[in-house]
Amino acid sequence: MPTMTIEKEKPYVFSIIMPCYNSEAYISNAMDSIVNQTYPHWELIAVNDGSTDNTLSILSKYSNNDSRIKIYSKENGGYVSAVNFALDKITGDYFLFLGSDDQLSMTLFQELSSSMVDKSPDCIAFRSLQFKDGKNIGLDCSTSFSDTIYMDNCCLAEYIDKYPEHSAIFSIRDTSKCYKRNLLKDIRYFGRYGIDADGIFSMLICHNATSFMSVPVDGYYWTLRSDSLSARKTTAKQERDRIENWISFYNSILFLPDGEFTFAERKYLIRFFKTVIRFWKSDISEYSDASLIKKAADIIKRTVMTRNIPLSLCFAHRFLFRFPSVYKFFNNIFNFFLFKQQ
Repeated sequence: MPTMTIEKEKPYVFSIIMPCYNSEAYISNAMDSIVNQTYPHWELIAVNDGSTDNTLSILSKYSNNDSRIKIYSKENGGYVSAVNFALDKITGDYFLFLGSDDQLSMTLFQELSSSMVDKSPDCIAFRSLQFKDGKNIGLDCSTSFSDTIYMDNCCLAEYIDKYPEHSAIFSIRDTSKCYKRNLLKDIRYFGRYGIDADGIFSMLICHNATSFMSVPVDGYYWTLRSDSLSARKTTAKQERDRIENWISFYNSILFLPDGEFTFAERKYLIRFFKTVIRFWKSDISEYSDASLIKKAADIIKRTVMTRNIPLSLCFAHRFLFRFPSVYKFFNNIFNFFLFKQQ
């Protein structure tokens, strides 16, 4: 009688998305952290977003020696366009993001794969170590968990409610976690400049998930730079982009069942509201778009009413949302006379 053999389960493949723009000073460190992974089943989707330095030639040297590295070049279109381009190219079971100035622990995929034995979480988070001027300054506070947590047959809101200290990372930036590729569907980054777009993307992806896991593995090495996108002072165009991103986000989740609307999304609504107020009060000419304010006011109002969120507005703010152009006119007059008296 022939002996029966059990076929070994196919290993997970991790797709790494890395947008690159003029990254020659640090991209070799990022690449080394990938090619030296102790786990072999990965692919890198590196998008050279119109770099004018030696970024492409450095990437090419690595790809010539490793078929798992796939390099794409495009005209410069910004971070969002590079990410969305890469999302259409991934083929792995899971995908994650890596900044071209950051690094991965060389044992990350091995440790994640071991943690997922007999499980198959839709989203899995791990810890980030922060580095400044080459020095390790400790864990990022949103990933300071110390034990492994797994929860299935649940939605994001249930996971956040039960494990708040483990769940913050799923509501903010796009790094330090992996997502199953089949969650992606048609979800892409909103906007052009990437302001708040990563956290929005993460929440939208997680709303498609039904299982979550966090593991205390120091897997992401986050370089804090003064000239990074998150550290730079935003421009008028970027602030406008931020508002449009949040309008799109809350339109996307407006009709989620009540039990799936998260505490984080309630908090972000208040921040969105304050951003709109600050935007419209500014005397910068690029901010003068009453139609944008009306769109923002409409989705805030609809979300507040749908979710029964307490958001008490003073008379000035109610007036602003109803008659933004008139409010702007009187606010400019007030600021003019205030300046004259100083």
